Amino acid sequence: MRRVSAAGALVLLIGVMAGCTPVKPPATGSVFEDERLEKEALSRVTSRHLGNAHVNVAGMDRRLLLTGEVPDQAARSEVEKLVSGIPNVRGVSNELVVGDIIGLSARTSDSVIASDVKFRFLKDATFPASQVKIVTEDGTVFLMGSVHRAEGAAAAELARTVKGVKRVVLVFDYAD
Repeated sequence: MRRVSAAGALVLLIGVMAGCTPVKPPATGSVFEDERLEKEALSRVTSRHLGNAHVNVAGMDRRLLLTGEVPDQAARSEVEKLVSGIPNVRGVSNELVVGDIIGLSARTSDSVIASDVKFRFLKDATFPASQVKIVTEDGTVFLMGSVHRAEGAAAAELARTVKGVKRVVLVFDYAD
């Protein structure tokens, strides 16, 4: 009997999971477009001097998610306006928090949470983990992608059970 390496098993698992749903994965061109939109958004935001701000931009299917911390409501609105004005952006979800920038320990915890959520998604076969982008900010897990409602609910429930998760925010486009 031939043994399969852990990496080989993971590739096989991802392939099987990707085939378990009729929702199509993002086209390669859209992945590059999302990366371009993320870079353009960050460039626009960093060119403005917003004071004590920390802004993250995540993109999927030309929809942008803004997370992080800004000093006041005016900065929050300005960031959204800057990003919304980028050509080809389909939508903006502004989840920026007005307040102090979170510290290194919170960011480290966020990385651990995001990794744990992704690992659980890969182990679960009820939805296509490869089609869900995970962003974690101060214990809040944001889930982006194109899924069916039942798949989105399953992803949200799995994310909620991860240690350290304070809240789960769904930024899904539903295929049904």
